[in-house]
Amino acid sequence: MSLPPLANLHLGVVTAGNNDAEAGASGANDYDSDVEHEHEPLDRRAYRKFPKLMPAPEVTQLTGLPREVVGLIVEQAAMAARPAGGIVSVETTDAALGMCQWMKSFCRAAKVQGLPCDDDWFRIALGAFSDFVPEENALPMGSGFRTWKDLFRALCNALVPIGNYPLATSVAREFLMYATGQQPTDTWMWNFGTSASQRQLDTLLRALIQTRVQQWPSIITHRRTDTYYRTALAAVQGQLAQIQGTLGQLATLSPAESPYGLDDSDCMAFMTMLLMRGANPHGWEHWNDLNVQLYAAIVQGMVRHLDWENGGEERIRQLLRDGADPSYQGNTMNAAGYRAPPSPGGVDGYPHVLVLAVYAKNVHLLNALLDAGATVVAHQDVLELLKALGRGTPRPGWWGNERFPVDVATTQRLLFHLLMPKLLRLEGEIRQLAYERIEDVYDDVTNEPFDGVPAWVEETWRTMTQWADANLPPE
Repeated sequence: MSLPPLANLHLGVVTAGNNDAEAGASGANDYDSDVEHEHEPLDRRAYRKFPKLMPAPEVTQLTGLPREVVGLIVEQAAMAARPAGGIVSVETTDAALGMCQWMKSFCRAAKVQGLPCDDDWFRIALGAFSDFVPEENALPMGSGFRTWKDLFRALCNALVPIGNYPLATSVAREFLMYATGQQPTDTWMWNFGTSASQRQLDTLLRALIQTRVQQWPSIITHRRTDTYYRTALAAVQGQLAQIQGTLGQLATLSPAESPYGLDDSDCMAFMTMLLMRGANPHGWEHWNDLNVQLYAAIVQGMVRHLDWENGGEERIRQLLRDGADPSYQGNTMNAAGYRAPPSPGGVDGYPHVLVLAVYAKNVHLLNALLDAGATVVAHQDVLELLKALGRGTPRPGWWGNERFPVDVATTQRLLFHLLMPKLLRLEGEIRQLAYERIEDVYDDVTNEPFDGVPAWVEETWRTMTQWADANLPPE
């Protein structure tokens, strides 16, 4: 990390008179501390002590610069401190933390020159955490932060105990696993940059909201019908609605009216950043509903309750255009009240939507999902998709069904373009299972009991076997 030099502004290394010990200890983010008000840069100290030997230091006084120019200095420092890929690991927090230290030194030195730090400079300094910098008047009145400096300080404090503070554990993690089907990182709450999608922003905000809801975990993931469950669920939903409603009005509520007017916690700091970034407190429910509708429509098509030729295909494509996730893992279907879909023997629960589409044996459905960017990430989903293709492709229901036979291009799109790169990431036992599955499928294809297996099916799996021998050899 390389921050703009501060020496020419007398913001470099400073000392406490003739005795550095006089400086004492100070808080890491105490921007108004007077402990070091007598400090001076080393070059000035040297000139003061040895004026005949040392050259006079070049001094650019902050008081002589327009505030806009000083703001540009802060902006350059923030951009230099910002991790290239965002705060995605414990290591990348160090770069952003450097900006916290830089601002502390900057403001202390500015104060020595008689120029208190402009609060707007702290807004600009937020650019060290991501490429999102809020507008000047964007700070919600109803949050616990009266100034940009307060918000900046809270985020700096949140950087220090990465992995240990409550947001990195328990309830929020459980919700994100439930909502996305993936294990979140310790730095999940920092993903509010401009590259984050509306779905991601809404999901992160909902995870933070979840930390404020009193509940027992099964209320999120399991659907029951007994009276105790219904009563508990109603209480949770009422509390959730109240929090969402308050956050939705946070920009206009006065501090006295807002339940969060005194809340300056790290959780509220992240909520505030997400709200300014455009996150919707009610948004996750919208995205989840689209996912559930997509999954349910595919199941309806499988059991012939949805006519694919008469509106079924367009419904799927419209749901995808509206924002349904083509890589949805089915993990919220149970809570939405849907039974597990029909699937081949040995497959339980709610499979990944792409696996479900393979079971449907519908070339149009598969291509609609792939065109929308469907993929598999979790290692178990990679293996399940491989198993589903291994079970389906050698049989007539795949390439010979009367309604929507799957062609060679779609089959190879799934195996070669989507699965091969994912299989390379597997390790250990699951990698071995994938290798064995590919070998077994090729044996099945070459000894297929059904008549009329197209040559391209055998050739496709021969290519997969050769690729697996070269890239997934057993240890």
